[in-house]
Amino acid sequence: MHRRHFPTATVETFTVLMIAPTERRRDALRKGIHGKPGSELWKFVSQTDLAPESFLYGSIFFPCQGDPRPLVKKVEQATPTTTQSS
Repeated sequence: MHRRHFPTATVETFTVLMIAPTERRRDALRKGIHGKPGSELWKFVSQTDLAPESFLYGSIFFPCQGDPRPLVKKVEQATPTTTQSS
């Protein structure tokens, strides 16, 4: 449905980020949204877990059901290999 408002969007779906002031409020919101239409789009985090070092890659974002995950998956960079000439 987001394409109605954003017809030139290049992504198939989007994510709703909910930042709650406390862990208790985060968990209550997760429980309240679970099972509702579009609940799979939501990610919940407690403000107490947010920090510059954890924001993108820390496993602090909870879906409605299940374990926390990072907002962005870290891509492992391959180490360059050196070739020896004969």
